[in-house]
Amino acid sequence: MGNIDIYHSRRTNYEECYYWVRDERSSVGDLNQWILKNKSNGSFYAKETNAIYNQANPQANVIMLDKNVIAIETDDDVDEIERGCIVLYNGKPWMVDNVQRYTHRKESEFDIEKHYKTVINLRR
Repeated sequence: MGNIDIYHSRRTNYEECYYWVRDERSSVGDLNQWILKNKSNGSFYAKETNAIYNQANPQANVIMLDKNVIAIETDDDVDEIERGCIVLYNGKPWMVDNVQRYTHRKESEFDIEKHYKTVINLRR
């Protein structure tokens, strides 16, 4: 379970998000049904880094679907989150497209444990 960093997350990150780590062993079915049946793996506080935008999503050059995309960032410890996980953001389930992490240089200079800012790209 992720740890909430009280020195960073509560100052600018106000949106509480819950996440579910993808389990390859079980069949998921409907995304909303899966979230309601299982307890989340953890939570973190985040903020939007860009607006939600809608883009075209062509499927095998046969059909055109819409895709909503957003990026959020957090200072909490969310090492479990990877591509394919589910994040409940703004009351809606989102699929994690990719995860980027970079260190907080100010804290990591003299600290043994590294502190990261994590940017999570989500899609619906």
